[in-house]
Amino acid sequence: MSYYRWSSSNWYAFWCTSDTEEIQEEILALWWGMDEDQMINVPRRDLPLPKFENVDIWLDSTFSSWYNDMSLRDKHEAMIAITEFLEDTENHYAEKIRDRIDSLDDGLCGTERGTEVDNI
Repeated sequence: MSYYRWSSSNWYAFWCTSDTEEIQEEILALWWGMDEDQMINVPRRDLPLPKFENVDIWLDSTFSSWYNDMSLRDKHEAMIAITEFLEDTENHYAEKIRDRIDSLDDGLCGTERGTEVDNI
């Protein structure tokens, strides 16, 4: 899933594919440019809380060489991408939990027990 693309943004941000089963290990690719040193892949656990002040400080420390070139819009887009990524990972993991619970459902509502005698 892509959050931002090059056409109207300085960012290219997307949820990286990973084999993890841990929500905090999911990775957001937040690329400021196409140079390797501008391509940051960040585990969820290392992302700032999605409030502008937090994201602004994080961008300054993470993209220090390019931070002064970022507009207010660039910073806002980064905050939105982080917010959407956090929401998407939460929704994805909640859905995985629901699917696991549904797969465990034996049709007996958890209180009844079937026996071979019932089938006679």
